[in-house]
Amino acid sequence: MIGRRYSPPLEVTAALAQAFGEPVDRIVVIENSLYARAHLGMSATTRPNRILLAGGGAAIGPIALNEKRESSRRLPLSITLAA
Repeated sequence: MIGRRYSPPLEVTAALAQAFGEPVDRIVVIENSLYARAHLGMSATTRPNRILLAGGGAAIGPIALNEKRESSRRLPLSITLAA
């Protein structure tokens, strides 16, 4: 899971907390994760309390919202972003 820890801006964290209906501060976001990059074709993957991004952290908002939608359908979750 080598990468760099990313701290989303407060406005992103607040918007995600509102969308999820619960605090999101316990979720660790890792950008440029080698583990996520190993999942070819995916922008990110998740593990308990972690979101591992293949690229930079700027995409965390759309990824987290997509995770919330998809998590009600299946687990474990891999995420593909539409461009």
